Amino acid sequence: MTFFEAPLRLALSVPGIILWLAISTGFAALASLYPAWSATQLTVRQILAYE
Repeated sequence: MTFFEAPLRLALSVPGIILWLAISTGFAALASLYPAWSATQLTVRQILAYE
């Protein structure tokens, strides 16, 4: 109200919220896919020897 001298209405869009949730879930899945896949390629011996 300080800058515009009028109250701003909050408008939430249900399809927008669903789209945002789908995009963020997709990015999270893609970001964790490669580390998870590379971890499955290691043997127990390699994992224990890493430390």
